[in-house]
Parts: sequence; C-alpha cells; structure tokens
Amino acid sequence: MECDGAVRSLLVVRGSSQGLELSLDQEYITFGAVVLKSQATRRIVLSNSGELGARFQWDIKKFQPEFSISPVSGYITAGSEVTFDVTFHPRETRTDIHYENLPCLIEGNKTLTLTLFGSCVELQSTKEVVNFQCQVRSTQTQTIHLSNKTNEIWNLHPIIDGEHWRGPEVITVEPTSRANPMRSPTTHWS
Repeated sequence: MECDGAVRSLLVVRGSSQGLELSLDQEYITFGAVVLKSQATRRIVLSNSGELGARFQWDIKKFQPEFSISPVSGYITAGSEVTFDVTFHPRETRTDIHYENLPCLIEGNKTLTLTLFGSCVELQSTKEVVNFQCQVRSTQTQTIHLSNKTNEIWNLHPIIDGEHWRGPEVITVEPTSRANPMRSPTTHWS
C-alpha cells in the first residue's frame, strides 16, 4: 500500500505446486538390420523428475507384429526411473520397417510417444560347411568353434531344421577379450 509517499506491505502471497514430469531418454530407436527369425533388444528409460507418481500403459497392439515392449504397464514413483526392453522380431524380409508415434498413456491425460526403425535381412550363407557321415541308426557329433570379437556377451538361439538334428537351444559366447585366449568357445552338434 502506498500512502503519502510511504509504501507498506500488507500481505505476502506464497505458493507451491506439485507436478508430473515424465520423459523418455530416447524417442527414436534404430535397430539396424536383423536376420529373419531372430530378434534384437534395446533399452529405453522413463524418468520421473516431478513430485507425483503416475500409472503408465503402452498401447501394445500398435507395436505388433514386429515389435514388443516390456513392461507394458506399471507405476512410476516421483524421482524414479523405469527401464523398458523394446524387442524387434521381424516376420518378413523388408528394408524399411518403421512404426511411428507409438503411444504410452500416462495417468492425467499425458501421452509420450516412441518411434521405432529397423530392417529385416535373410541369413547370410555360412562360410564353413560341416559334413556328417554316419551309419543308419547311429549318431555323429561334431564341434563348431564360435568366435565373438565384440565387447558384449552373445546369447544365440540357433534355428535347427529337420527332425534328425539336435543341438543346444541357447549358446552363450563370451567376448574374445574375456575368454581364455588358449580356449575357444565351442558348441557340439549331432
């Protein structure tokens, strides 16, 4: 208030509000080329830098048939993060597979979107041929040496065609830098 040149404060108004602030660390994911009948997984993180928690729900039908995400739904608390695994499992050979603006519905009428890109290629012909020769009603086992020259562990899911062939369902191949240089990773097939 101002009176006769003197200014006096009558009252002070103060306030605060609580809000929901969610964001994805990536809104676009590129998977690159993935071999037909195999899959690739990438991770994204949902962060809540607000003061309130909220429920989230991905519209999983829009991811199908070539992509999936896990978890599909849940609750994120204030100041926390949720990690999602996004998997690309192409069904047919195509050079340009993209799904745009896949929605994640957030409690309170907010929506986040995700766009996914990838391509699907045929399996390249193998460099090495392994020949099996054995008597009828007997088996033969051979060893195949696998070398992983990357920095990450490979978890391979071999595709075995034919009723008379057997092999492991999953093969774990350590990076060459982690493996004992005197011993190459091997797998047995029969």
